[in-house]
Amino acid sequence: ISRSSICSPSSRAEAATAASRLSIGALRLITAALTAAACLGLAVGYYAVRVREYSSLDLVLEGDFPIEADDEIGFVPVRNGATVRRHPRSGLAYRLFTSDRRARVDAPGEKTPSPVDLMTIGCSFSWGHGVENHETYTAIVARRRGWRAANFAFASYGTVQAAQMLERNLDLRPRAIVYGVIQDHVKRNHSACAPAYGPACLPCAWVDFDAAGKPFVHPPDRDAYAFNRRF
Repeated sequence: ISRSSICSPSSRAEAATAASRLSIGALRLITAALTAAACLGLAVGYYAVRVREYSSLDLVLEGDFPIEADDEIGFVPVRNGATVRRHPRSGLAYRLFTSDRRARVDAPGEKTPSPVDLMTIGCSFSWGHGVENHETYTAIVARRRGWRAANFAFASYGTVQAAQMLERNLDLRPRAIVYGVIQDHVKRNHSACAPAYGPACLPCAWVDFDAAGKPFVHPPDRDAYAFNRRF
């Protein structure tokens, strides 16, 4: 083969084209690898933050998990539950017992009386966060008055959930109903996520508005609860 055929302009052009294609292909591979690495790094960082947020929570539960999903309200206390709730950093610890009707009671296996003189609805202030059931204002009023009482308040509830619990238990024919309201209930009533320990959503029923501006109670998003359990 002659030297002229090897070094011809056409041969040099073909070699340059091949080299260019090789460079473009290599660049694409490098770009794809860097993109994948960046996405993986972001995903790992995101879940590392979520895990750290959950692992740093000042909450330890012993015994029955105290809540379960509900299609109408979003979440409710379990029936006949027995749980010890601890907050290690603050040193707070108290017991939670629930009746056959999900009301808070003094001891395991205790049933809700029927009818009742006093029914309480509301959030953790009425439910009794941080204290034993006999120390809640519902129990104190009932003892002083000689009344039979049922405490259907629950942590993180707003007006919507309180009203829903009331409607479910009106067959107990309460003589007096106490709704323990706080300012934060106004915000909770318009939120699809109830206040919760951790960054994930605790789905609940909430007040929404239709196209005509008429308010209605929007059902909870059960898919968001499923995400909580998977995480």
